Amino acid sequence: MGKMSELEERVLRLIGLIRKLGKDNQELRDRNTALQKKIDEGIKSLSQAGVKDQLINQLKGELEALKEKQVVARSRVNEMLEHLDRMNLRGE
Repeated sequence: MGKMSELEERVLRLIGLIRKLGKDNQELRDRNTALQKKIDEGIKSLSQAGVKDQLINQLKGELEALKEKQVVARSRVNEMLEHLDRMNLRGE
């Protein structure tokens, strides 16, 4: 019977090892799922940052265009004021 109890002990150790490996496998799957979620969130953040950068660049361009229009408008207003001043000096 010594061989049978030795075999039984090995089978029980093997069953314990299989259970432990199953638990370890599930823990690794859970960690993998959590890490994948973090990766997905990171990708989403980077994507949103890219959209924000595009929007910022677009707004900078629009702001620059508005500044140029402001310069042109100021120049025209100054020209008109100078013209009015000349007309007043001539008595027109």
